[in-house]
Amino acid sequence: MESRQVPVIVVFSHIIGLPIIRTLGKEGIPIVAVHYQDNEFSQYSKYVSRRYKMTSPLIDEAKFIEELSSLSGDYKGALLVPADDSAVIPLSKYKNKLAAYFKVAVNDWEIANVCIEKQKTYELAEELSIPCPQTAFCNSLEHLPELSKEFSFPFLLKPSQSHLFFRLFKKKAFVINNEDDLLFYSGLLNKFNLSFVLQEIIPGPPSNGVNYNSYMINHVPVAEFTAQKIRIDPPFFGSPRVIVSRKIPEIIEPGRKLLAALNYEGFSCVEFKKDQRDQAYKLMEINARPNLSGALAVRAGINFPLIMYEHLVKGNILASNSFIENIYWIDLQKDLYRFFTSKKIEGISFSDYIRPYKEKHIFAVLSLSDPGPFRHRTWLLLKELLFGKT
Repeated sequence: MESRQVPVIVVFSHIIGLPIIRTLGKEGIPIVAVHYQDNEFSQYSKYVSRRYKMTSPLIDEAKFIEELSSLSGDYKGALLVPADDSAVIPLSKYKNKLAAYFKVAVNDWEIANVCIEKQKTYELAEELSIPCPQTAFCNSLEHLPELSKEFSFPFLLKPSQSHLFFRLFKKKAFVINNEDDLLFYSGLLNKFNLSFVLQEIIPGPPSNGVNYNSYMINHVPVAEFTAQKIRIDPPFFGSPRVIVSRKIPEIIEPGRKLLAALNYEGFSCVEFKKDQRDQAYKLMEINARPNLSGALAVRAGINFPLIMYEHLVKGNILASNSFIENIYWIDLQKDLYRFFTSKKIEGISFSDYIRPYKEKHIFAVLSLSDPGPFRHRTWLLLKELLFGKT
């Protein structure tokens, strides 16, 4: 190879993979993008040296692993980085096999599975006395009527595995306002053979949602970063479209406690939401992979992708806990779309809406020096808006 740097293979080339591609690409590290579909726009970054389309592990996990292993001929010793839960699962399950060819940036399956499966996540939190939303787990429709009696309307109907649900419905949860909603949506989930959970709605605006990001080595955090959600997509129950770097000391100890109990290694993003009723931060989920707003920490001074690379490839430890507050991460395309379609129901004033744009900020996808991903994503969003497809 032309470069002496060990390559990085980013598995799943959507928005989560983009900060990894750009951050490490700027360091001169060769980047290989693995994608399942052509709409994964991060593969069009100028930092990507090679692209490979592979079978989605959601369709055929064994074939995906076989195709991924075949890259070892050209990229033996490369660092594999999952950029989605659909990639975390097979990389973790087959970690021992893949480790014969690559360095693999995932935890062992018994650890990753606790993060993927909501029931295991909340059971661990309960053991550690970390507050969680009221939650009931349901594997069969016949148990649903009895379980629903424990909840007051409205409440949430969520999947046990978020990534499978989001692929199907493009949202994180269904809001259940009455018995008719419950019967309809539970039947829909049952049709797709998905187990699900009933969960109370934690009262409070999107800004009550916060993230604890860290990189653990030998169960010790060598880098920590916290951020506060400002606006989400879809509104009220979705993923961040605007988020700000902010010191939130209340979530550091519960975040550390969870990861230590798991014997977790590497990067994770632990999400909490502050409950307006008792002011307690309630655990929402643990992401065992890079997070959506990964570019924010880098812009604020904590370069998690480089910390990961230096640790797993070179054995170096780059400790970093100091970061700049009040830097905004903005998903420009989604935020503009919601400005025209949802500003009224969100109750956001114009001055509040434009504040992140007036302050120091970084865009999720838009980059004048690397325009390919933004251009491709814009075209995909326009096709979806005009023709209902991507």
